[in-house]
Amino acid sequence: MAAKKNQWMGGQVSAVWQTTEDQYAVGAGVLFDLATLQGEMAQKWGANRLPLLVAPELRDKWRAQAAKVNHAEWHGTLADLTLQCKRMTNAWLALDRAATDAGHGPPDVGLWEIALADGRTLRLARTDADVHRAPAGGVVWSVEEVALIIALYERDNAVMREIKRQFAGSTVVSITPTRTPQFVDDEPEAIRI
Repeated sequence: MAAKKNQWMGGQVSAVWQTTEDQYAVGAGVLFDLATLQGEMAQKWGANRLPLLVAPELRDKWRAQAAKVNHAEWHGTLADLTLQCKRMTNAWLALDRAATDAGHGPPDVGLWEIALADGRTLRLARTDADVHRAPAGGVVWSVEEVALIIALYERDNAVMREIKRQFAGSTVVSITPTRTPQFVDDEPEAIRI
């Protein structure tokens, strides 16, 4: 059976599992379960940290399996997707076991971690002093620094401030800059926003 081409999120999708509602529901469920496990691993080990704790050979196998899942998601049948997601689940569990067996543990509980859009890991420390005590690796900001950025952003964006005030519990899901900073030179007083 030739794969039906669908328009989805602005691109061509040739995955057979996405051509019927029933298959799509099953495939989406399989992907959701895999994403849930990935989230559990990020919660346990820190964002993007677990693959860095294991031997390069195991990390390479894990990455290869992730590529197979991606291919099955976009070009495979439901059986392909299900098989590759099951194997990816096993790959995550193998990383977890290997890191544990190597004596690694979860990251310092004093830091919160989240993956940035560009793949780096942002680590949030409680205070500026904690930033200096954080282990090397990743981007580390203090909550105090984040508060300064939010205050600056809200000062220039009354709409955001009012939305957060009026709708308790609302969350920011994206921000589009309205202007780009102009850097004249690298002296702090020369940076204009």
